[in-house]
Amino acid sequence: MPSTFEWHHHRVEVRMPTRFVQKCTLSTLVVIYKYMATQSTAPTTVKLGVSRQVVIPKKLHDRLGLKPGDYLEVEEQQGRVVMTPKKLIDSSVHAAFRESMEDFKSGRYSGPFDTAEQATASLHKIAGERRAKQASRR
Repeated sequence: MPSTFEWHHHRVEVRMPTRFVQKCTLSTLVVIYKYMATQSTAPTTVKLGVSRQVVIPKKLHDRLGLKPGDYLEVEEQQGRVVMTPKKLIDSSVHAAFRESMEDFKSGRYSGPFDTAEQATASLHKIAGERRAKQASRR
């Protein structure tokens, strides 16, 4: 339901709840209007480039928080091209996984354990051995 109010002798009609409008100034309403206008989800037509490139519209790009170098998963769903932003595994996580696999292959692992208490006790024992080894080096 539209609300009408006076601002510096100008009559302004706004389509939002009266309780909200009473606390607004015209400049606030302009900002709200601009914000609401940018939240549109209307489809945008883009042109497919020579190298099969597609330009993502800036408003959509910014709203999704995309950056150059980000990855998008591209798939076909019912005759439509669907692109979904994807985060790949951080290189440090990948390196740690690779190191743990090398440890496993070389026999540097403990277990299997029947209970969490056994696993915790084993970790404490190994940590104690490492601390004793480091202390003897000093």
